[in-house]
Amino acid sequence: MGWSAWSIDTGFSYSTDGRQDWKGESGFSSAGFRPAWWLTVADRSRVSPPLDTFCNKKNGCDPAAPVDCPDEACYRQFWWKHENATWKPDCDRTCGHESIKYATLRSEPGRGYRLKNGDPVCGTAPKGSDVVTSVPDGTETWSNCGKASSTGSFQFTFHPDWDRHYEAKADLYSIGGGHGGHFWYTHTRNEDHLGGDGNRMTIEGTWTAGKKYGLAAVYAYVPDTGAQTRHAKYVVSGASGGPYERFVDQDANNGKWVPLGAYQFTSTPKVTLANYTETGSADRDIAWNSVAFKPIKGKFVHRSLTAAAVFDPNQELNSNWPVSTEINSPVRSMKSLYDWGMGLAYRGPLWNNPGADAYGLSYEARCPTAKAVGECTGQKTWDAADKWAKDIKAGGWKPHADGSAPAMSIPVWMNHVQPTSRPVQARLRGLPGPEQLQDQVRCERDVRGRRGREDR
Repeated sequence: MGWSAWSIDTGFSYSTDGRQDWKGESGFSSAGFRPAWWLTVADRSRVSPPLDTFCNKKNGCDPAAPVDCPDEACYRQFWWKHENATWKPDCDRTCGHESIKYATLRSEPGRGYRLKNGDPVCGTAPKGSDVVTSVPDGTETWSNCGKASSTGSFQFTFHPDWDRHYEAKADLYSIGGGHGGHFWYTHTRNEDHLGGDGNRMTIEGTWTAGKKYGLAAVYAYVPDTGAQTRHAKYVVSGASGGPYERFVDQDANNGKWVPLGAYQFTSTPKVTLANYTETGSADRDIAWNSVAFKPIKGKFVHRSLTAAAVFDPNQELNSNWPVSTEINSPVRSMKSLYDWGMGLAYRGPLWNNPGADAYGLSYEARCPTAKAVGECTGQKTWDAADKWAKDIKAGGWKPHADGSAPAMSIPVWMNHVQPTSRPVQARLRGLPGPEQLQDQVRCERDVRGRRGREDR
């Protein structure tokens, strides 16, 4: 009964005709519904009956020692089967009074307008592209965009629990906004929050093009609400050399068409997005809206590079590409590399989630004997990790401002440095910009793999 006395706070306020009220304006109320009103605060606080109202000697219930029943049969003995119970004999004065929002008859609440977020976006796809929406072609969206116009199909995949129930469906929501007037959203999850391959709270959405393409660019629309994750992994399949993974910071791209790359397709293109992220704790939204395929002209070139030790000791390794859009690895910035190394060697913030810590090898106790027993790190492993942690700390994550060659730096402890016997006169820019992204990403992957083998 507390719901009748205290409403949830949604943070938003709307008039009966759908107009969004903004903070500071007359009539602003962000209550999720209109609660009843009482003459006094004390009367409101007594909206729920005292514990002994329905738990007393009449039904063998003791409010001072409630029974923790394991099943319905146990609780049945305490069911109230007696006369009506009264806990406010003067109800005409102490009970609540209803507060009706819709004082006049309305068949439907007004469609939302003057919205700060959530307005449907109609007809803004990249010119010349074929759009696949989140609902079938011809579906009524009940928005300003009218019926959905889709050239392909969209389908969800769910995974059952042990009882063959699809629990994730209860955490999937449909919104009348975004591109075309409809999108879906749910919450990101990792293994600790029932996400991951085949887990019961994992949801996978796949857009399938309605025709085949040769060369085509792919775009994904991110709605301006219901999309908060920084680690949305779009997987593009059907292309030569694929599938390709493209990471998008949805929170930084609200209300935008985000390019996922250009590809040589050899079969029908598909794009898949799942709600799994390594840091997903079920408190950030991830959205499925529309995907666009745009035929392009040109010659497809597939190149792969292997990294070599060509860095200067004072090399700046920060990327020119926006963080978290395409490079979802520690190589995306020097600070990410520093955090990644400290998280493995000793302790530091997660490189892709600075709000959480990672605990490495030398953080655990050093085993007292050569043989590792119990919760400790083997002596040789601990010694190597401890030395690595000291090197990482000594190198920091910023190049020397004067261009001098440091004794220790990220390129040095990565074992990808070209030694120099003279000071460097200027800091060198390490990684190229977007025009060389494909080569850069492949290079970074090779660097990461090579570094991992050398570190071990």
